[in-house]
Amino acid sequence: MIFWKKKLFFVSGLMVLFLFLSFTSEGAELPQAQNLELLNRKVGDFSLRRMGGAGNNRLLNIEHHGFRMGISFFVGEEDETVLGVEVTYYEEFHSVGWYPWFDQEEGAPATVMVDGQIYSQQVYFAHPATDFERLPWTLMSYLGRGGRIALGEKVPLNFYTLRGINPALEYYKKMESPFVHDGSMVFYSPPGPGVGFLVEEGGDVYAAIYIYPADAGYQNKFCQEKDAPLYHPELGKFYSVNILLREKGNRFQLAQG
Repeated sequence: MIFWKKKLFFVSGLMVLFLFLSFTSEGAELPQAQNLELLNRKVGDFSLRRMGGAGNNRLLNIEHHGFRMGISFFVGEEDETVLGVEVTYYEEFHSVGWYPWFDQEEGAPATVMVDGQIYSQQVYFAHPATDFERLPWTLMSYLGRGGRIALGEKVPLNFYTLRGINPALEYYKKMESPFVHDGSMVFYSPPGPGVGFLVEEGGDVYAAIYIYPADAGYQNKFCQEKDAPLYHPELGKFYSVNILLREKGNRFQLAQG
């Protein structure tokens, strides 16, 4: 009788420990702007430049040999935490058409005075303060005109959590990773242009992958050589810009496709 009581107590203790770990696990932490800059200094040989914004809102925008890329990171008001990412597709430079996970309505790209017509996709790492709506602007143009973005509680950098607060991620598919070949990560991506994510077992996000269809043209910012795009059954031929969000050795930097 005493044996069974001890066994029951042991099993109950394991269940309590499991529940405790389940509810207290926070997942991967959100990146800091400075760390993001350091992590990606050698990836594709481009650097991150801090852009001015309204109030304490800030924007990191990538430059590569003087060419301003359509990749931005939204930095929160209170600290240097990166709270969102954005990719933009310039209709004049690399038109990709419209996809349902884009921020703007079909046939209604954002109009930016300098850059012309643009479609964008934004993914936030914090709860929106208001319901998501289709946006007639991009982060660059909105903050540049004095706009402010209010976000709520931050969430862990976990794909399944991000999917709960970013409706566009419902379009994403789980794909075999063309970047990490040892099976330790999977690739979640829209089936077309947009922001994909390299995800570890359990859902923690390791890197953001910005996808550009090969037939939209080549830019020297891409991680692949000219005329050597990647191929994926779901994406066709494409180039990418790969951005580390967390530190994990140099394996990813060595596997660009």
